[in-house]
Amino acid sequence: MKKIASILGIIIGIWLLCTSMSFAEGRITYQAQYKDAISYDVIIKELEGNEEEYMYRAMICQETDVEASDFASPLGKSFSIEYNAEKDQWEGNTIEALEGIHGYGVFEKPGQYYAYVARVKIGSSQYELINGPTEIPTPPIPALGQRIQMQILYDSTRYSIEVNALNTMLHNGVQRNIQFYLGEITDKELLKNLAANGEQAYDELLQYAKNQDSYLKTGVFQDTKTGIVDSNIIEGSAVETGKYYFLYVILDDEDGTYVEIEDIAAYNGERKANGTVTLVDFDYTEEEESGGGQAEQNPPTNEIEEQQNQQINEVTQNEVVNSVNQNQNTDSTVANKPIPQTGEGKVLIIVGSIILIVIIFYVKYKKYKEVK
Repeated sequence: MKKIASILGIIIGIWLLCTSMSFAEGRITYQAQYKDAISYDVIIKELEGNEEEYMYRAMICQETDVEASDFASPLGKSFSIEYNAEKDQWEGNTIEALEGIHGYGVFEKPGQYYAYVARVKIGSSQYELINGPTEIPTPPIPALGQRIQMQILYDSTRYSIEVNALNTMLHNGVQRNIQFYLGEITDKELLKNLAANGEQAYDELLQYAKNQDSYLKTGVFQDTKTGIVDSNIIEGSAVETGKYYFLYVILDDEDGTYVEIEDIAAYNGERKANGTVTLVDFDYTEEEESGGGQAEQNPPTNEIEEQQNQQINEVTQNEVVNSVNQNQNTDSTVANKPIPQTGEGKVLIIVGSIILIVIIFYVKYKKYKEVK
């Protein structure tokens, strides 16, 4: 009897182990991917079913006590999912869960989220919960530079919240705070990196901004339904044309209610004649900043003028000498001819010499005066 019991125990143990391994291999997995400011694509794998007489829905929330009846609520948080036979996976999007729900946003709050799946027979209202709660990882959000777009105009500020923006004024009438920090970028190596790599260098720029001891200006403005603030938020700051700046912005967590969203971008400064300031698209070249190469290729204006004057003086003197030589050659030719009054030739030579001397002295005097 003992041997039989032992054999049965071994068989049961092997069966349980195989069952456990089979369950692990067929474990349902959920993956969420950022889609846009207010929704995520959801992919579900290893979910059995796909029976034509049923409709399938999923739900993502932080509650662990969801029941099948919660899927029947017209104001529920569920969204439909469809089976993709080519990829052998179920697919859906959380945007459908927003219809009629005030204040519901997926992955907007800190903490663990859970996924559920239920099905209902077509023509029935009785849902059947077939999976959940199952932990679903919080998906990564867009890279720096793509989360909160900022545009500083002369008399207003425009912005666009591109991630976790459901609980904002535009979508749900929830007014949240947006903090900003304006500072100058003076690190030459960082400027070169930004010029070469753009947003890929924003991680370094973010650390640079956070390590600043002080800022040119800081402040907070409140979210609006239009995404426009009727003021230039950096007005009065010491922004100058020809310098480079960062704007570090944070969609506030409202005392831990939401996940804090931060973003950063690089800009060129611009100050108008009337004193207003703005930020424009970042554009940096090492030659402009160093000033050495540009100055060597383009000498100062007074040096250019001096070179031009010297060239003019040399041309003038050459023309005078050539003219005198030509006159002398002409006079000697005439003198060889029998003319009744040879005294006129001598007079012409003397007059020409006097004119030449006067012109030379005049040119030298003019050059001396310009140099002085």
